[in-house]
Amino acid sequence: METIYHFEAHRPPPCSEALLRRRLEQRRRRQMAVLLAVAGILLQAAGVLLGLLLWPDVPVLAAALLLYPLLAAAGGGTIAIVYAQKEVRA
Repeated sequence: METIYHFEAHRPPPCSEALLRRRLEQRRRRQMAVLLAVAGILLQAAGVLLGLLLWPDVPVLAAALLLYPLLAAAGGGTIAIVYAQKEVRA
């Protein structure tokens, strides 16, 4: 069977234990950031559902619970845009 890759043509990239540990830590941080983002979204969704349930009894609290996720999303979107612009410039 003929191979399609010529592995002897190039040297493999240097790989050390410190590099592998750094990559593993970066992967863990990314996973934690995703989990925190999902937890925040679920918490806001629970607040909206609670606001919808409370609307007939306590409309002021319900309005606050419905308005908060909108303000949080607007703020988070603004921060994301600013961060993305800094990434592009850097």
